[in-house]
Amino acid sequence: MALTREDLQAISELLDVKFDQKLQPIKKEIVELKVDMSNVKEEIAGLKEDMSGVKTEIAELKEDMSNVKTEIAGLKKEIAGLKEDMSSVKTEIGRLNDRTAGVIIHLENVTDRGIKIIGEGHADLTRKLDEALKIENEKEILLLRMNYLEGELQMVKKRLSELEKTA
Repeated sequence: MALTREDLQAISELLDVKFDQKLQPIKKEIVELKVDMSNVKEEIAGLKEDMSGVKTEIAELKEDMSNVKTEIAGLKKEIAGLKEDMSSVKTEIGRLNDRTAGVIIHLENVTDRGIKIIGEGHADLTRKLDEALKIENEKEILLLRMNYLEGELQMVKKRLSELEKTA
């Protein structure tokens, strides 16, 4: 059985039709894949663009963090300086407290006694000059002593309150 050229032509056309029918879904899938790949490429391009923006923002954040670190270092130096200043202020306050205590002791021991001695001397002069007014002089002495004792009492009260505060 010999095939003629026309038979071969018919078989070839039949095979082409069958082959085209079988390839049609594959071609369709290839077109769909190309579209999907195009979409994926677009999404990747968008992601690249977004990543570029993120990288820029991260660089800005790094710069901002560097600035914050620099500022914190400056604040730490300032705080250290303030601590030193506070230490010297505390020392100075301690010295002032010591001097104040010395002034109070001087007032109690020297000045008050001197005033008392002068007051008593004045009382003696007054007695010599005004013996006739003896009652008035005693009254003046009592007033001076009372005034002195009131002052002493106030100082004692003040000392007691300071002792109570420290206790």
